[in-house]
Amino acid sequence: MYIINFLQMSRKYKFHNPDGLYFITFAVQEWVDVFTRNEYKDILCDNLAYCQKQKGLEIFAWCILHQNPEEEGWFFRAEDYVYSSAIDYAREKGLLEIVVIE
Repeated sequence: MYIINFLQMSRKYKFHNPDGLYFITFAVQEWVDVFTRNEYKDILCDNLAYCQKQKGLEIFAWCILHQNPEEEGWFFRAEDYVYSSAIDYAREKGLLEIVVIE
């Protein structure tokens, strides 16, 4: 059984500046490919949306990848991948509300 290493990371990384911007990346133990199914990506998006609404989380850019989608031939333009904020920067509506940096 493989467990996502979020609990260990939550103890290791603390954000002390409430006005700061942070780059966050997560990895899965033994590189198990958790995000091959859209249902799992949707769960993460739902949790991010909850944090935005209930905890004031602001997101400026985001992307969920399990491999390099472009190399896999899933799309030709970054904004065609729905699990990313690239669509918002192409002036369309993405899955999550983001703060677009002009």
